[in-house]
Amino acid sequence: MESRLDEMVESKIKEKYTADDIVRCVQLKVESRMDEIVGVKIKEKYAADDILLRKILDDTKLVKNQVLSSSSSNKKRAVSCVESRATKPQKKPYRADGIPTGGGEPEAEVSLSDEVSEAKSEHT
Repeated sequence: MESRLDEMVESKIKEKYTADDIVRCVQLKVESRMDEIVGVKIKEKYAADDILLRKILDDTKLVKNQVLSSSSSNKKRAVSCVESRATKPQKKPYRADGIPTGGGEPEAEVSLSDEVSEAKSEHT
């Protein structure tokens, strides 16, 4: 009977070790697969970041070139100041052929204060 018990215990110990080996093997496979999946996801993330970074750098270069070209074209262009006109432009007193046109002569000297007081008196 004792030998039979020893066989049963031995058998149970072998089963336990076999089960432990199977579990360990499965755990190793799962860990390996998880490492692969995580590695792939990390590579995808870095690839996406690299693509985005390249696009940002390309856009930055493009904007920089546009700014440089616009600033260099501004330097080449002559800038003339134009005064705003408060009144109608006066006619030139002479045409291109030298004949007087009759324009350009002021009608009368009227000051701004005279015009303001005149406008006030009309509205009152």
